[in-house]
Amino acid sequence: MSISNTLLITALLSVCSFTTLAQKSEGKRILKLKLCSFSAQGGAIIESNVNETPTDFKQLAPQSVVLNVASTRHYLTNTGYTSFGSGTFLGNNLFTVSASFKFGNKQKTEYRKGMLLRVGINYFSETNLSATFYTKETTVYDTLIAANATSAVYLDSVSRKYYNMNYASKQLRLDAALLLRTDPYERWSLYTGIGVNGGVSVNAQTTINYHEYEELETRYQSGANYTSPLTNKEKIEKHTNQNNIVTSAYIPLGADFRIGNTHHFWTRAHLFYELRPSFNVTYIPELRTIANFSFQHGIGFRYSL
Repeated sequence: MSISNTLLITALLSVCSFTTLAQKSEGKRILKLKLCSFSAQGGAIIESNVNETPTDFKQLAPQSVVLNVASTRHYLTNTGYTSFGSGTFLGNNLFTVSASFKFGNKQKTEYRKGMLLRVGINYFSETNLSATFYTKETTVYDTLIAANATSAVYLDSVSRKYYNMNYASKQLRLDAALLLRTDPYERWSLYTGIGVNGGVSVNAQTTINYHEYEELETRYQSGANYTSPLTNKEKIEKHTNQNNIVTSAYIPLGADFRIGNTHHFWTRAHLFYELRPSFNVTYIPELRTIANFSFQHGIGFRYSL
């Protein structure tokens, strides 16, 4: 074999070896997780109310002047009140900022298209407990009898009292979700997965709103009734509570739309809508641990890197 052929074979082997090493080196540069997008989302929370009792709010606001009035204690600890609001749904606000990461495959040669890890920070403004208690007292005021004693007019003093009570908090939570999505290179894509978040409140507060109406009710034997206002009183109390701890598990259900097809910026910009059916557990230090269901939803903006 000539020297020139030997040199050619040696050069070819060197190129092949270099290419193989380069491929291996390139493969090693594929990270297990790679940052791929940032997003921000604003929305609302619709959550089921917990079945509260007057005793719950007495524990949350033991210094309340309204709840410690003797007549109030009688009505709110016996059967003299009617409760409203238990089992209803309340609306609150949320805001989320997050970053998404894509996974490298087992061979570390490319990134998976259909799976993402999303982590972020959530801000929640929630009404954790809410109820309204109502009482009515009727006192005979006077009775007017016609001169011919054939008819009578009854005058009653009617007092209506409303106790609207809320326990609310603002919360910061850390959030993580594993997302499975359809082809991200299409104009429209869908995704789902599973997520968890947890954190503490930064401002927990109980509000007691007391409203009393007193009216003079005129009743005729004919059945006609007329009322005229006498007094209208209102008192609002705010009581600071200890910070609560909350955890939540949810299923994200989302639709993603890429805004542009040609311009560099808009091909990376996305609008998305996400719905999160959630199960929540909140530990309230002054009371107990409560659990409820909620639906979180909102519109967001996402930018792909």
